[in-house]
Amino acid sequence: MSSTTTVTRESAMIPDQQQSSLDQQARRHVKTTVNYWKSDADRTPAMDKSKPFLDRKMAFVRYQMDHEDVQPVLVHDIRGREDDFTLDKQGFQLCRRQIQTQSFTDEEHIKDSYYKEVENLLKETTGATKIHIYDHHIRSLSFEASLTAPPIEDSLDLPGPVRSVHIDDTPASARLVIRKNFPPSEAAHLLATPFSLINVWRPLAPVRKDPLALADARTVQPHGRVEALLPTPDGEDIAIYQIRASAEHRWWFVSEQRPEEVWLFKIFDSDDEGGFLGVPDTSFVERGTEGAEVRESVEVRCLCFFEGKGV
Repeated sequence: MSSTTTVTRESAMIPDQQQSSLDQQARRHVKTTVNYWKSDADRTPAMDKSKPFLDRKMAFVRYQMDHEDVQPVLVHDIRGREDDFTLDKQGFQLCRRQIQTQSFTDEEHIKDSYYKEVENLLKETTGATKIHIYDHHIRSLSFEASLTAPPIEDSLDLPGPVRSVHIDDTPASARLVIRKNFPPSEAAHLLATPFSLINVWRPLAPVRKDPLALADARTVQPHGRVEALLPTPDGEDIAIYQIRASAEHRWWFVSEQRPEEVWLFKIFDSDDEGGFLGVPDTSFVERGTEGAEVRESVEVRCLCFFEGKGV
């Protein structure tokens, strides 16, 4: 996949003298391309459920790549002005939190150790009264290697950077997540409780290539979303949003992101369902980084409930 990037710089005034030298660098804005959705259809076709899951999964990936609309964008660097971005304003924010979990190779260790770190961070940051983590993904291959890697039997994702602009869930699939993860009586109660779906994204080493870009949720329009049905192992497809290109989109990233810098971004918010459309995300290519170390990251998808807040 070809991509062209240009870097522009501007000075950043850093009021806090205690910030690291990393924060004191010039902000770096990157001209690059991202892969939007070119289809005029409002919904992707459902895959044949009589076929094995892996066949349906790879058919979806091929369909997705066939419908890419490569468009130039300017990705703005938030370095030095991190406090200007919040979950309630743009739909995302950058938190600083040292990582305590030492290994990300064992699934049970991740759930026993890292999930607790994420839960504490979210309760502290959002004020949520209940956190349920339902999904996590480790990405440690290059984009190219992930396309040819043996598919993982029960995983929806590729093990490398995702290079399509998307939102992880639609409102309907957000509620489906609750019904799938709780007994019916508890699910009914939680569906009547204000809740958000939040993605917690952290690099496991300094990011040298394929950084994560996030679009300001306020710049996304309803007509720019296309519902895509993602096949699942249990046959109950979930819906995500692919995003059509728009000159209104405002893209952001943080340069040289380090493991102690954690992205939180909203996928869905029941409190503002009419106005908040979710945060589109994608990785992007920056010229000159093609030979850099492969990006390693962990992302955790979380249900955050706000009991007692009222509906």
